[in-house]
Amino acid sequence: MKKFALVLLVAGLLSACGVFAVVGGSPRYDHPGALMYQKQGQLGNTDYEQRKEDMIECGVPRELYNDHLSGVFSRNLEEKNIEIIRARRDKFRQCMKDKDYIKLSGKECGMVKENRGICK
Repeated sequence: MKKFALVLLVAGLLSACGVFAVVGGSPRYDHPGALMYQKQGQLGNTDYEQRKEDMIECGVPRELYNDHLSGVFSRNLEEKNIEIIRARRDKFRQCMKDKDYIKLSGKECGMVKENRGICK
Protein backbone atom coordinates (compact mmCIF):
# COMPACT_ATOMS: atom_id res chain seq x y z
CA MET A 1 0.00 0.00 0.00
CA LYS A 2 2.89 2.38 0.80
CA LYS A 3 4.49 1.67 -2.59
CA PHE A 4 1.22 2.44 -4.37
CA ALA A 5 0.88 5.76 -2.52
CA LEU A 6 4.49 6.60 -3.33
CA VAL A 7 3.95 5.84 -7.03
CA LEU A 8 0.86 8.08 -7.06
CA LEU A 9 2.77 10.86 -5.33
CA VAL A 10 5.71 10.68 -7.76
CA ALA A 11 3.36 10.53 -10.78
CA GLY A 12 1.48 13.57 -9.48
CA LEU A 13 4.69 15.53 -8.98
CA LEU A 14 6.01 14.61 -12.41
CA SER A 15 2.71 15.61 -13.99
CA ALA A 16 2.72 18.97 -12.18
CA CYS A 17 6.25 19.63 -13.45
CA GLY A 18 5.16 19.07 -17.04
CA VAL A 19 7.00 15.81 -17.61
CA PHE A 20 3.90 14.41 -19.28
CA ALA A 21 3.38 17.52 -21.41
CA VAL A 22 3.05 15.48 -24.59
CA VAL A 23 -0.25 13.63 -24.48
CA GLY A 24 -1.15 11.28 -27.27
CA GLY A 25 1.84 12.43 -29.29
CA SER A 26 0.63 16.05 -29.52
CA PRO A 27 3.18 18.65 -28.38
CA ARG A 28 2.14 21.41 -25.96
CA TYR A 29 2.61 24.93 -27.24
CA ASP A 30 0.40 26.70 -24.69
CA HIS A 31 2.68 29.56 -23.76
CA PRO A 32 1.08 32.46 -21.88
CA GLY A 33 -0.36 34.85 -24.47
CA ALA A 34 1.45 37.93 -23.17
CA LEU A 35 4.83 36.23 -23.47
CA MET A 36 4.20 35.45 -27.14
CA TYR A 37 4.42 39.18 -27.89
CA GLN A 38 8.05 39.92 -28.61
CA LYS A 39 9.71 43.17 -29.58
CA GLN A 40 10.89 42.96 -33.16
CA GLY A 41 14.65 42.46 -33.25
CA GLN A 42 14.72 41.41 -29.57
CA LEU A 43 13.27 37.90 -29.70
CA GLY A 44 13.89 36.23 -26.37
CA ASN A 45 15.23 39.47 -24.91
CA THR A 46 12.01 41.50 -24.76
CA ASP A 47 11.85 43.44 -21.50
CA TYR A 48 9.06 41.84 -19.43
CA GLU A 49 8.13 44.95 -17.44
CA GLN A 50 8.18 47.22 -20.49
CA ARG A 51 5.97 44.77 -22.42
CA LYS A 52 3.54 44.72 -19.49
CA GLU A 53 3.39 48.54 -19.42
CA ASP A 54 2.97 48.63 -23.22
CA MET A 55 0.08 46.17 -22.96
CA ILE A 56 -1.56 48.32 -20.31
CA GLU A 57 -1.13 51.39 -22.55
CA CYS A 58 -2.72 49.37 -25.36
CA GLY A 59 -5.89 48.76 -23.35
CA VAL A 60 -5.29 45.91 -20.91
CA PRO A 61 -6.65 47.10 -17.55
CA ARG A 62 -3.82 47.16 -15.01
CA GLU A 63 -5.95 45.37 -12.42
CA LEU A 64 -6.77 42.56 -14.87
CA TYR A 65 -3.27 42.08 -16.33
CA ASN A 66 -2.03 38.49 -16.26
CA ASP A 67 0.49 36.65 -18.44
CA HIS A 68 -2.26 34.53 -20.00
CA LEU A 69 -4.35 37.62 -20.87
CA SER A 70 -7.38 35.78 -19.47
CA GLY A 71 -10.48 37.95 -19.37
CA VAL A 72 -8.70 41.17 -20.31
CA PHE A 73 -10.89 41.81 -23.35
CA SER A 74 -14.23 40.71 -21.89
CA ARG A 75 -13.54 42.57 -18.59
CA ASN A 76 -16.07 40.51 -16.65
CA LEU A 77 -17.99 37.29 -17.04
CA GLU A 78 -21.32 39.04 -17.62
CA GLU A 79 -20.09 40.84 -20.71
CA LYS A 80 -20.73 38.56 -23.65
CA ASN A 81 -21.03 41.03 -26.53
CA ILE A 82 -18.65 39.43 -28.99
CA GLU A 83 -18.39 42.57 -31.15
CA ILE A 84 -17.14 44.62 -28.16
CA ILE A 85 -14.68 41.90 -27.19
CA ARG A 86 -13.37 41.58 -30.77
CA ALA A 87 -13.05 45.36 -31.12
CA ARG A 88 -10.99 45.57 -27.91
CA ARG A 89 -8.81 42.68 -28.99
CA ASP A 90 -8.25 44.10 -32.47
CA LYS A 91 -7.45 47.56 -31.08
CA PHE A 92 -4.98 45.96 -28.65
CA ARG A 93 -3.28 43.95 -31.42
CA GLN A 94 -2.92 47.01 -33.65
CA CYS A 95 -1.52 49.07 -30.77
CA MET A 96 1.06 46.38 -29.98
CA LYS A 97 1.99 46.21 -33.66
CA ASP A 98 2.38 50.00 -33.70
CA LYS A 99 4.77 49.63 -30.74
CA ASP A 100 6.88 47.26 -32.89
CA TYR A 101 5.79 43.98 -31.28
CA ILE A 102 5.14 40.81 -33.19
CA LYS A 103 3.04 37.95 -31.90
CA LEU A 104 4.72 34.60 -32.28
CA SER A 105 2.78 31.38 -32.64
CA GLY A 106 3.10 28.59 -30.12
CA LYS A 107 5.24 26.64 -32.56
CA GLU A 108 7.57 29.60 -33.03
CA CYS A 109 7.97 29.78 -29.26
CA GLY A 110 8.68 26.05 -29.09
CA MET A 111 7.28 23.30 -26.96
CA VAL A 112 6.64 24.32 -23.37
CA LYS A 113 8.92 21.63 -21.97
CA GLU A 114 11.72 22.63 -24.38
CA ASN A 115 11.64 26.26 -23.20
CA ARG A 116 13.66 27.60 -26.10
CA GLY A 117 13.95 30.91 -24.31
CA ILE A 118 12.20 32.90 -27.03
CA CYS A 119 8.83 33.49 -25.35
CA LYS A 120 9.69 34.83 -21.94
